[in-house]
Amino acid sequence: THSGALATWAVNKKFALFGGWVNGEEKFFDTSKDNAFLGGAQYTFSERLYLRYSTLNGTDKTSGVDRDYWVQSIVFGVKPAKKWDYTFEWIFRDKESSELHPILTSRDIGGRYGINQELIYRHNEKWAFGVRLEWIYGGLPPHSFEGRTLRTVSDDNKYGLAFGASWTPVEWLIIRPEIRYDKYEHSFAYNWEQGRPKKDQLSGGFSSIVRF
Repeated sequence: THSGALATWAVNKKFALFGGWVNGEEKFFDTSKDNAFLGGAQYTFSERLYLRYSTLNGTDKTSGVDRDYWVQSIVFGVKPAKKWDYTFEWIFRDKESSELHPILTSRDIGGRYGINQELIYRHNEKWAFGVRLEWIYGGLPPHSFEGRTLRTVSDDNKYGLAFGASWTPVEWLIIRPEIRYDKYEHSFAYNWEQGRPKKDQLSGGFSSIVRF
């Protein structure tokens, strides 16, 4: 999620370049002073096939220690049938030097990469249904709970499976409910407040988009 400005230049009907400024990762204007570049290119082979590359380069200054990061993403989109859309994304995040933090080591932090896949069925102009499968691999620092270290390995696989819908009751409003299941391979990442650390979690929610 980004806040900033992005410009797109359509070189021709098939090739486009885009780039601009954002104020960091997962930040809004009043909570960040970061500066980052977001840009890339997209090539549309046909109405059913496109390929897009994007990169994010910046420095995170909110943790007390300046931390440079570099994220890149390759997206492949195809329309196998009239009402179906399939998207494949590969993403990579650079490694963070252990010198930036006195506690975490390079093994604890590590790099992150993963694959995201989405399949969407457009039933009609008002309704669409989709499924998303995610896999992320990366290092995180060990967690502790009640004085015990629950995770001593630095490498971890995280999986996510989501089912959702998109409802457009009027032209200017889109409502998107979703239910998802997340699982960590080694970490006990969920339900810390209740005192029952778990490796998996079932959750749900919804988002809405207002067009103007």
